[in-house]
Amino acid sequence: MDAPPTVLSPPARERSTYPIRLTLLDEDGQPAQLTGLSWTLSRLDGSIVNERNAVPIANLAAPVVVLAGADLAVDDAEGENLVTRRVTLVGIYDSDLGTDLPLTEELYILIKPLKRVP
Repeated sequence: MDAPPTVLSPPARERSTYPIRLTLLDEDGQPAQLTGLSWTLSRLDGSIVNERNAVPIANLAAPVVVLAGADLAVDDAEGENLVTRRVTLVGIYDSDLGTDLPLTEELYILIKPLKRVP
């Protein structure tokens, strides 16, 4: 049985700023010794949002994904309910098991559409 998806809380506000502070763990539950990490923002249909595809994270010691402005835009066609976006993380880490081990994770954010946001 698959684990339930990780849905971040609270919801983001449309066209605001939403930092995602990451704590990625290795197979022993210890902070992963990252050697590379990137993120992609997409809709549930897989289409990329705001050209945010494979964006590298520079600070691997304290990784943060910052979504802001157009990253959190909501199309009128998506309605007035909460809108879901997917943040996919792809990285490489070192551990007792070896070096250059792959790491992948998916997180989901909810965006609250606001009326009259330019």
